[in-house]
Amino acid sequence: MQYKNITIHDNAYGGYGVGTLDSGKKVFIPFAVKGDIVDIEITEDKKSFSYGIIKSLIKPSELRDNKPYCPFLNECGGCLFGNIKYEEQVRIKENILKYNFNEIENFHIDNVFYANPLRYRIKCSIKFKDGRFGFYKFNTRELISISDCPVISENIIEKVKDIAKGSVGFTELNFIENNEGKVVCDIDNIGYTNYTTKFGDLFVSPKVFSQSNRYLNTQLQETATSLLPEKGNILELYCGNGFFTITLSKTAKSILAVDFDREVIKLAKKSNIDNCKFIAYDLTRPFSPNFQFDSLFVDPSRQGLSKSVIRLIKNKLPKEIVYVSCNPTTMKRDIKNISEFYKIDKFYMFDMFPNTYHIESVAKLVLK
Repeated sequence: MQYKNITIHDNAYGGYGVGTLDSGKKVFIPFAVKGDIVDIEITEDKKSFSYGIIKSLIKPSELRDNKPYCPFLNECGGCLFGNIKYEEQVRIKENILKYNFNEIENFHIDNVFYANPLRYRIKCSIKFKDGRFGFYKFNTRELISISDCPVISENIIEKVKDIAKGSVGFTELNFIENNEGKVVCDIDNIGYTNYTTKFGDLFVSPKVFSQSNRYLNTQLQETATSLLPEKGNILELYCGNGFFTITLSKTAKSILAVDFDREVIKLAKKSNIDNCKFIAYDLTRPFSPNFQFDSLFVDPSRQGLSKSVIRLIKNKLPKEIVYVSCNPTTMKRDIKNISEFYKIDKFYMFDMFPNTYHIESVAKLVLK
């Protein structure tokens, strides 16, 4: 079914433009921009909302970027906000956070951090097929062949091109670059490299999660860790390769750092942090460490905190919690779950993934 002259009145988390049909039902349209007037076709009709695609762009929004940085912006599933002027992307993400947290009393964002929206990615996953490389077309398994990706480091792209020359069949490979320009791939003999920070050496691997914005990584480290008092005993959960641990260690008395992934814990231990003990543990299981901690630092995956961690918080009631999140929906859920005891003291937004809908947030929670 097709509809004409639909006005896009908002952009939503997930990367969609939002319009309203004559019936009052909302319709979510990829690559549509707030202020566009479009003709659309419904692709999926649900009870309370629909999905659609743009058939014709009748009147473009003033918020559209008239100098697109990539020829595949309206196809590729990566940069769903890439056709929006960058300053407006940041404002859209601020509004998404404010809307998401509107049930939280007195919610406000203390500061927003953003930087160069291009060539920022130093970790990525690339698909290869018979000498070609690229990404999937939005919501499909159709490979878009590219010769460059302007949000990815040029050093990674050069290595990708070399690998593509000999690729046969289909495969997907992960890449990471350190701060000296060395690129490591899944198929390299040495599967990790050092990454030098102002706080010491981290060890990174293409196979495990690492923060990937070359311009904002240090700012994220410093801002998040500065929210905890000095000389405290800190329990850090979902610690990964020690990205925050290495910074916390400079002022903390002691740290117990925990992650479910044994491989990433092996990398974290290579940093030789004297006042920290790293352990691998499945945080979906009941957890009550034999460690007296004053503060809690958490950086979970998109799924947010496990029920076990929520129970730990309610049982131990640490003086303050720093919560780093890449998913505002699960972050809001978790904060509401402990809102009987905690309130938000500070809240920061980091645009770690420009041109996408992803949002990184940092909250400091204190006891009421």
